[in-house]
Amino acid sequence: GHNVVLHDGSRIALESGTRGVRIGALQMEKGSVLSSYYKTGTSKSYYVIGCKGMDNMLAGDIIPGNSGNAIALIKEGNGVCAITGEQNNINGGVTVKQGTLCIDNDAEATLQNKTSGALGANGTLMLMKGGTLCGRGTVAARTEVYGKVCPGGEQTGTLQFVDAASASSTVSL
Repeated sequence: GHNVVLHDGSRIALESGTRGVRIGALQMEKGSVLSSYYKTGTSKSYYVIGCKGMDNMLAGDIIPGNSGNAIALIKEGNGVCAITGEQNNINGGVTVKQGTLCIDNDAEATLQNKTSGALGANGTLMLMKGGTLCGRGTVAARTEVYGKVCPGGEQTGTLQFVDAASASSTVSL
């Protein structure tokens, strides 16, 4: 996998069908987009990130390209993958096989603006035995934990499990 940088205004989208791409390290600036197929359909796009063991910063939007399509992330490698977006919809789910997924969106803004937060509510977060979940943001996705959860990360903080867009109840760690 190569290192990829998405600058403000740039987008990566995969072609129709079930497709996957492996990215060694991914850096997304706010205003960039990672998406599935751009036309209406039932395509599934898988982004496998982190195989180089480097840190990844996903500050842009992670969304399905159009109605009916799904986008999924698979985190591998020993690095940290930080997701800071407020309106993501990773409806194909997120699997953390290795390393750390850091949910660092602005929890207060997500709750106040009733946005979908770092992952969205339409997928499942699967934290495998070799993975760690940390951060001070919000997770709206169904979550299965087989790895380690460290709220806050390097600094003390609260990781909230809440679907702010639909006003569901909150579980804070």
